[in-house]
Amino acid sequence: MTHLHARILARAFEGLLGLPDSGSVAYARCLSPDLAHGLAANSAFDVAHWHHFCVAAEDNMKRRIITADRAVEMRETKQDATLLLVDTEESGAGMDGIYSAAREVQEADLFDHALKLAYADMADQLSPPFRNFAERAVQKARARGLYSVSKWTEFDFLCRAIDQKKHPGAFLHLLGLWPVLSSDEANAPGALDASGALDESRFFVERLLGARFSGVSPRQRIEALRLLQPTEQQSRDLEQFLRHADANHFLTALSDLAAKEHLWINALRRQAAAHDIQSIELLPWRTRAGKIARWSGLRESENPNDPPVFTLDPEAERASDYSQLEVRWRAEPDNLEKDAVEYRVQVMTEMGEELAVREVAHSARSQEKCRFNNDDFSDLGDGALISARVTVSVIGDSQIEPEKSEEFVIRFGEPLEQERIGGGKRVRAFSEGVIDLETRETVSNLVAAMASSECPLQLDAKGSLTLRTPQRGKAYQVFQPPLIRMVEKQWLDHDAAIGRWILQVRSSGEMAAEPEFEPFAQPDDNPDWTRARTGNQRIAERLVENGGSVAQIYDESSPTFNTVKEYLLAWAALLEKGDPLLALANTIEVQSLSGRTIGLIVLPTHALRLAWHAAYDNLALHARFVQDIAAQHIRDEFLPLDGAMFPAFLPGLHAGHSFVFADTLGFHAVGMVRDDDREPKATAAMLARALGDGDGAESARTTSNISAKALADEIIRYLECHKKSRLLHIHALRAGDGMTVARSLGHVHDHYSIDEDEQDQDKNPHELTPAFVLEFYPSAQQHERDIAGRFISQAREKRRSGAGVLSSKDAWMLESVNLPGEVRLPRLRWARKDQEQPDRSAHLAIAFDALDARVVAEDADPPSDHVQAYVQHKSDKTD
Repeated sequence: MTHLHARILARAFEGLLGLPDSGSVAYARCLSPDLAHGLAANSAFDVAHWHHFCVAAEDNMKRRIITADRAVEMRETKQDATLLLVDTEESGAGMDGIYSAAREVQEADLFDHALKLAYADMADQLSPPFRNFAERAVQKARARGLYSVSKWTEFDFLCRAIDQKKHPGAFLHLLGLWPVLSSDEANAPGALDASGALDESRFFVERLLGARFSGVSPRQRIEALRLLQPTEQQSRDLEQFLRHADANHFLTALSDLAAKEHLWINALRRQAAAHDIQSIELLPWRTRAGKIARWSGLRESENPNDPPVFTLDPEAERASDYSQLEVRWRAEPDNLEKDAVEYRVQVMTEMGEELAVREVAHSARSQEKCRFNNDDFSDLGDGALISARVTVSVIGDSQIEPEKSEEFVIRFGEPLEQERIGGGKRVRAFSEGVIDLETRETVSNLVAAMASSECPLQLDAKGSLTLRTPQRGKAYQVFQPPLIRMVEKQWLDHDAAIGRWILQVRSSGEMAAEPEFEPFAQPDDNPDWTRARTGNQRIAERLVENGGSVAQIYDESSPTFNTVKEYLLAWAALLEKGDPLLALANTIEVQSLSGRTIGLIVLPTHALRLAWHAAYDNLALHARFVQDIAAQHIRDEFLPLDGAMFPAFLPGLHAGHSFVFADTLGFHAVGMVRDDDREPKATAAMLARALGDGDGAESARTTSNISAKALADEIIRYLECHKKSRLLHIHALRAGDGMTVARSLGHVHDHYSIDEDEQDQDKNPHELTPAFVLEFYPSAQQHERDIAGRFISQAREKRRSGAGVLSSKDAWMLESVNLPGEVRLPRLRWARKDQEQPDRSAHLAIAFDALDARVVAEDADPPSDHVQAYVQHKSDKTD
């Protein structure tokens, strides 16, 4: 730290504190220990009308250091105005009284003032262009996002340039940028101006020191820069520098450039953009696996040995419905100037006839591309079936060999049938999709066609059922969990008997074996049983005809709805008089490998679940076709309707115990836990895993997602009231797999997140996106300990292995946060603890299921002190 640093900071303190009253005390604890000690001992640090001291662990008046006790005595004597620079590592707890009674100088206020003074001094003592360069350099460094530029770093950068009377470009290494030799100092033609030099500075750092190129050898990185006539010494020293940088920290490596002016920008210059093309390379339409890439617009033919097909729809009227054929290529050299050449892209038959042609100017992007659509083939007849290739050539340069694509076939008509499998809008239930259709009659006819197998559903490789409607372009997808598909097949094999399933799972929730069907014993001469069994068989026949329970649309205006109505009435009669355990029909008891009951999955064919879905479907149809509400508005408004608490509880397998609702498992099933379960969140995670992982399977636990949003709101309120730290420590007690907590922190992250290119490091620490330290404290059961934090660990595993797609809302968990001083920390650090209760403090603790759940039976007859009120209408008769 120089005298200039001290003088400007003293002026900043003066501006903030002003003229003091006798005995005034102010303190600053935002300074690092080195800076606090250095300022106190620096003779240039003289705050007018204030005596200053550094508060640490010793008394040393020569260096103006005092202890906390001495500082308290000074405050109590109330004589001279005193400014205390607190060394927070050594001052101890004796400063609490001063913290509560004296005025604090905040870091943001201090350095905002100091930076204004420093920029003004740079303009006065050096020149206004130097100031402009410095301001743009700081903006460029912060926008780059490789590491955070603190206010102290910015202040230090300015002071060094002013103190040494040098161009700010010489100190860019302090900001994480490549140093720049000013155009005057370079004294060479072609030296870059300020804007170009800063762009080059950023480019050099990213290409030579960036993480994306860390696996490339130093020599290859240098060759990729295409330097303009570097000397042997420059090439040798630059390669040596890169080898040294690979073994050191980023800022440490850059600081070594301070003494190597011959390696600075303008001493090193890159070749100008090329004007002459050397070659073109057509990119293949096929992936490494040999499949046709989606971007091409082609489709595989029915015979794998035949060429791919480009299908034109003759009925397409809007541009959005046109087919698109795309071709891509690369040009050499890769620094070819924009518009330097033009390409001719032709679609040619095998006989050399031109079917379509486009001329495209060079875009100077990583890949050049050209698209053809229906308009380009308007001269072809509807019955055309033509073999063709695409040829790319350079206009006016016959020396560049044209590139030809592989053969493909152009045809008119519908897309190939196998390409119709999959696709469509994702909905929770098909009733949410068919409300897009134009008329109620169309929906009823579609439901009847589904029931009679005239409209078969298609199951894709990801477990989604696709419904294609008669209305053009209207197709919908519903996810069918593998476990539901499996048990419904078994149910049909058992002739739709009345019973339930038992499924054993591992500690992770994965199935250890196929579920086993356990029929209930049929009572003698029970007509309600017979009626319910008949209802089961008719419903099972309906499931066989069309896609299973998750694919049903329960339309009350359809003739097939009578089957649904009879099924519900039969089960209502049986449950009213039968054994309470019959309420467990069409459920899956999930057990551990030792046979211990973990929880219960209630299937869509359970009478109560089916009744709820029938009501939901008809409510959606009524809102659309009777009340004439827009389909998308219905979907948005119905989103909170998820079937939670249906059922709220069911009888347990043992006397005195019950199953209670835990969470939804997708839209069609719910998870229930024992009423004595100590950590329902963990059990719900196991049930979701047992049901089967599909797209969005975790996000389908809607109760957990609602809780996550509510928790996020509370955490944000805490952060707004306690504006101290960007690092938030959180204890999570009985949080299960951690999905709810992680998603809540994701909402907090989204609330505070700022785009890197627009991120303003001048904000206070609490205004920046926070980082989190999360500790899980599961309950004592071993399986719940194994589950704790599994949601986060699986997200990390997806990223490492590349198996599966990580949801965009969870990607933040794998990010890093950049702190001043080249410090990079994970955005989320987490740990699973062995004990149930924390033994140390944190900013926040989130406890789940702190209360015990109990299902208590009440008398059927209402108590005598209840009041009943009756409203008499004119048409009513009273006795």
